[in-house]
Amino acid sequence: MDLMSLLIIAVSFAAMWGLSRLDARFNWHLMSGGAEDSEAGWRQTTATACSGTTAATGNEQQTAHIEALEARIITLEALVTSQAYELNQKINNL
Repeated sequence: MDLMSLLIIAVSFAAMWGLSRLDARFNWHLMSGGAEDSEAGWRQTTATACSGTTAATGNEQQTAHIEALEARIITLEALVTSQAYELNQKINNL
């Protein structure tokens, strides 16, 4: 193997290792194979070990996040369905 091939292999390995560390730390699920049932235990264990939280805290955070998103959707729906928004759109179209 020439030097360029070794360099490419080393950089590829370092990039994959770095992505797997970030994936585990921030719970991005980038490295999951797509089989939700078979890897659910591994992901939960990794997420708990890396973030220092329990599953209950994660569920509470997820519930709070969903509630915040629902509130934002309600606000956006109110803006989009308001008559002033429709009037501004008609003016902009002219």
